[in-house]
Amino acid sequence: MHAVTAFDPTTGAQLWTYTGDSHSGATLVDASSDGGLYAVSSGTPASVPYLVRLDPATGHSTPAQPTAEVSALNNTTSVVAYR
Repeated sequence: MHAVTAFDPTTGAQLWTYTGDSHSGATLVDASSDGGLYAVSSGTPASVPYLVRLDPATGHSTPAQPTAEVSALNNTTSVVAYR
């Protein structure tokens, strides 16, 4: 299972780990200019993965807000830009 883990840069101590909202896994995607982190929460067998914004201090997630569809990858998948 993938997870996003934050470490203290001075001590190397682990600060938090995000394993997805359903604890089924997560993958770091990008960092925002205001210091937020974006990750894909893997979802569950009954749901699809989705993008979340992680608080860099706590690792708490909030759903990312879509801004515009960017491009279609195939007939069933599309890429959406988030802010």
